[in-house]
Amino acid sequence: MGRISLDVDDTIAGVWEHVLGLHNAQNSTQFGLADVRGWNWEGTNLTTEQFYLLYNRVWLDMTHRIELLIDKKLLLKLARHYEIDIVTSRGKVPQAEATIALLRKWLTKNGISRFRLVITDDNSGKDALGYDIYIDDSPVLADAISKSGRKMMFLVDQAYNRDVEDSKNVKRVADANEALRALAEMAESGSGPKHK
Repeated sequence: MGRISLDVDDTIAGVWEHVLGLHNAQNSTQFGLADVRGWNWEGTNLTTEQFYLLYNRVWLDMTHRIELLIDKKLLLKLARHYEIDIVTSRGKVPQAEATIALLRKWLTKNGISRFRLVITDDNSGKDALGYDIYIDDSPVLADAISKSGRKMMFLVDQAYNRDVEDSKNVKRVADANEALRALAEMAESGSGPKHK
């Protein structure tokens, strides 16, 4: 059975649109996700410090508005073939414990709390966690996985990761559901990655 790392923010949980919505409301701007051209919010006037403050506000005050971006039935079906963990980076987030508690409640509310929640310090460290497959939107992680050559990644398409090219082991997908469907097909045909 292969092991899958499934990312949270804007992979299974629609968070970034709310971050930008708060930023736009506070600054009379009109940025959308298509404007975010880099991992550090390049293309907007949002600073890293502002991002973390807004990110916390979304998880602390707007959790009820965060949309589930995956097909829960498909995820549960895939769990028959793979060990799936929900993996998120919270290392730089102020009040991280509070956001983690609310994330756990969000997972429960959406019926996917059966999966183990793994917290990392930063996105670049996810590749060291020993998963066979990653479903994530991080261009930093995609670069690390591409260089490793040993693991597989489904890169969830976003404007901020468009500079990442597909490689032998990094495949761009429209959303996490496309990755889940591909893995389900691989598992049913017996061609999916196996954990070593």
